[in-house]
Amino acid sequence: MKIATTLVLLTLTSTLLYAKENNKISVDYALGDYYYPYIDKGQTDNGCLTRFVTKVFKSQGIELGEIRWLPWSVALKSLNYTKSAVVSFPWSYTKERAKDYLYSDILYTKQAYIWALTEQKDKLIDFTKLNGQKVCIPQGYGAYGQMKSMFEANKAMRITTPTMQDCFNQLKNKQVIAVYAGDDAMKNMKNVDKSANMLFAKAFAADMQTHYLIAGKSNFLSVKLISAFNKGLEVNKFDFDKYCKQ
Repeated sequence: MKIATTLVLLTLTSTLLYAKENNKISVDYALGDYYYPYIDKGQTDNGCLTRFVTKVFKSQGIELGEIRWLPWSVALKSLNYTKSAVVSFPWSYTKERAKDYLYSDILYTKQAYIWALTEQKDKLIDFTKLNGQKVCIPQGYGAYGQMKSMFEANKAMRITTPTMQDCFNQLKNKQVIAVYAGDDAMKNMKNVDKSANMLFAKAFAADMQTHYLIAGKSNFLSVKLISAFNKGLEVNKFDFDKYCKQ
């Protein structure tokens, strides 16, 4: 009887240990697409920023669960409508967004430019030349600094499109005077026109854009996820040249 009981206890103990060792914590990503090279479903690692974020979480013992590919606006809203561990990135900071979402420490900062048709580039020397003009920024992308101020003061009109590629299509067709974007927009330009390098050009440097990883405030797991991610960021820093230039 004692032998049988001992065997049962040993079996239960080994089963519990096995379950504990294999009960890995995982996190899902709610992401949009077409944010090359940072987020790109067409790449084997789903983009260089996706690879970096996964590395940071893994350094804290958190594995990647699944990637939920959604329109960017839907990906954002979904963070507060799930009980599972889920985050999204990269997002800029806004006061409105901060009411519903928790922000990580800074993921990365990049330069934004005013892109114009090459034939008009020399006319757009600074922000004053955007007065009364239409400037395209894709859905989910923020405007910063002077560009943001111009929109708020109604000195320039923001045209919002579903994707960055749509913005450059509008620029090509002269429906807008400029596109507000970083260097990462270059792949989208090439999808619009094979001669993109000749068709589009940087008119001038605009503002610095800072991006973060975010999680929904209504999700009880979000505080722990952001805390773990920030801890991982202390020893893992995003370097564009290291992660994105192959």
